Amino acid sequence: MNPFVALWSRKRILRRGRLTGCMVLIALVTAPLVIALIFSGSMMNGIADRFIYLSDGHVQITGAGNSTIPQDNILCMDETVTGYALMYGASDTASVSLKGVKEDYFNSYRLHYMDLEYLPQEERSGLNRIILSETTSHKLNLKAGDRVALMVVPDTEEGVLRPVMLQVGGIYSCGYEQIDSNLAFIDYTHAQKLFSSRDSRVTEIIAKDSSDTAVRSLASSISTDGRVNTWQSKNSSVYSNFVNSRQMIILILLIIVFIASFFTASSANQIIEDDVQEIAVSKLMGASDRMTRQSAFISIYTVTLTGMFIGLAAGILIGLNLSPILNLLSRSDLINLSYYLLDFSSVVPWRDIILVLAVMTCVSALSILISLRHTRRITPMRLFTGL
Repeated sequence: MNPFVALWSRKRILRRGRLTGCMVLIALVTAPLVIALIFSGSMMNGIADRFIYLSDGHVQITGAGNSTIPQDNILCMDETVTGYALMYGASDTASVSLKGVKEDYFNSYRLHYMDLEYLPQEERSGLNRIILSETTSHKLNLKAGDRVALMVVPDTEEGVLRPVMLQVGGIYSCGYEQIDSNLAFIDYTHAQKLFSSRDSRVTEIIAKDSSDTAVRSLASSISTDGRVNTWQSKNSSVYSNFVNSRQMIILILLIIVFIASFFTASSANQIIEDDVQEIAVSKLMGASDRMTRQSAFISIYTVTLTGMFIGLAAGILIGLNLSPILNLLSRSDLINLSYYLLDFSSVVPWRDIILVLAVMTCVSALSILISLRHTRRITPMRLFTGL
């Protein structure tokens, strides 16, 4: 690098004032962007995991009599029976999706995504038991050990509405309203008696490799006389909402990035105006337009990149330590928060972060270069004319 360019660039960087303000602004813009990406990405992954582990599995086989299932990419596989019922409380009713499961259904993988408290053995009656969500139990004013009446919806054309009395054998919570308000678990054997249709029999498969490619490969390798679905196709509206929401969030953040990047152009213009005399003197001493622009670009761009890295570090640090804030929000009674998942593990979405920061880097560089074009109009004559 030319010694003049290096010296003048260092002088600008070390000078307090406008460049420091630019660095602080870029850092203050970058940090919230990174936090927003971590929060939104982690929340969506957490919601998807709860649908997969508690509601559907990565792959579903419905209405099968015989199936050949490769074991290479299977973490666990469970036979379930599904149906619907209307549940009656003392002052309210709730429509729930009943899932008949075996005792080993609630393994360590699923318990990672839910809190489950069973009714003590000594308090159990001879009735079949149902495990309700905390949301449903509050709505119907029920607690573990209470009896609850259900009207089971038949799963065949010949069936009729069937009243059933069950005991609340446990309360669970997964932290996501859409699942908690709709899903309840009953004993597998009892569910077989309530729902006789072949389509009510569902085999849920949890895959070791949960990537979309691996899940689709697993689904296509299953030979069965039933129907095979992935969780994305089973919950197409939810999955599409995830994809659209992620794209919309990134688009909004990119717009913010464009606005912040062009602020660096404004800073560059102001710096040039402040350094008119110094630029004129340097040209009088033999500096070229290219050297002048290169020096200004290096100083401004270095400060911009420094602000981005400071904001990136601060955003990751804050984003990975949101638990106290999220726990506080989860205990609040704000109705709007019920549509969100506030209990999830924070994960850094490096691909999205790199995309946003790459756009900021490129747009900032382009805007600075454009703003520095008018330095060619600054000549040594400015020292004598004051123009």
